[in-house]
Amino acid sequence: MSERGSKWVELKIRVNSEYVEPIVRLFNKYLSGKVYTQVVDFKEDDNDPNHLDVEIIGYIVSDDKISEYLTNIEVGLKLFEKIFDISDLSKKEVFSDTWEKQKFPPISLGNNIVIVPKEEDKVDFQDKKTLVIEPSMAFGTGHHATTKMCIELLDIFIEGEESVLDLGTGTGILSLCSLLLGAKRVFCVDNDIEAINAARKNFEKSGFISEVEFFHGDLSKIPEKNKNFDLVLANLTSNILIENFDHIFSKISENGIIIISGILDIRIDEVIEKFLNGHLKLLKKLKYDNWVSLVFQGL
Repeated sequence: MSERGSKWVELKIRVNSEYVEPIVRLFNKYLSGKVYTQVVDFKEDDNDPNHLDVEIIGYIVSDDKISEYLTNIEVGLKLFEKIFDISDLSKKEVFSDTWEKQKFPPISLGNNIVIVPKEEDKVDFQDKKTLVIEPSMAFGTGHHATTKMCIELLDIFIEGEESVLDLGTGTGILSLCSLLLGAKRVFCVDNDIEAINAARKNFEKSGFISEVEFFHGDLSKIPEKNKNFDLVLANLTSNILIENFDHIFSKISENGIIIISGILDIRIDEVIEKFLNGHLKLLKKLKYDNWVSLVFQGL
C-alpha cells in the first residue's frame, strides 16, 4: 500500500438542494460509505443558471468492481437528469488521505438545531442543539425543503414530554430533532430496512437509543398497541398521505398534532380537503418553492 493510503476515485456532482437526497442515496448504494455534501459558494461561482447549490462528493475504492459500480451510478444519474437538473459528473483518482482530510459544513435547521458531520464539530456550536448525521447514512441529510420545514414546525409545536410517531423515518433526523427539542419518546417507522439501520446508528451516536423504538414495515401494519401519540410526523408524498389517512389519523391522541410534508403545491387542495374531512383542523401551512408542509390538530 502507498504511504499516502489506498487508491480511490473521487466523484463530484452538483444539484439543487431540493434533490440532494436521492443522489446521496444512489451514491451510498454503490460507493464505499464515503459520501458527503457541501453548499456551493456562489460568490465564487455566479454563472450557474440552474442554481445547483449543493455539491455531492463521494469516494469509491479503486478495485476490480469499480467499473460495474461506476456504470450503475451513471445509469442512475441519467434517469435523474430526466426529472431535475444536475451537473456533469466529475471523476479523479485520489488517495485515502485526501478524502479523510475533507471538511464539510454544518446545516442550520429551525432556530436552534445544527446538523454536523462529525462529533468533533459540535464544539463550534455550543449555544445550539447539535446532531451528528453523516450524509452517507442514506435518506435524510437535512437539505431537502420538506425536512427543513418539518423541523421549523417541530420547533413551534414541541412543548416537552411528547410522544412522537415518525412515519417514513429515513435516517431518523426528524425524530432526533423531536427529542432534542424536548419530546420524551419516539417510534420510528420505515418500510426500507436500510433506512431503519441508518436511523439506529444515528440514534446510537446521538445517545438517544433508549428513547426510540423501531418498526420495519408499512404504515398499515403498525401494531395496534402503538397509538395515542401526542404528535405524528409524516414526511411522505401526497398520494401516500391521502391513501393512508385512516392509518395516520388512528395514531394520534385526543387533540394530538399531525405534521405532514412532502406535498407538492399542485396537490395541496386535495390533501387539505382529505384531512379536513377527517375531523381535523388546519393550524399552520408553510411553503418553500414548490413544497408545502401542513399542521393539523384533532378536534
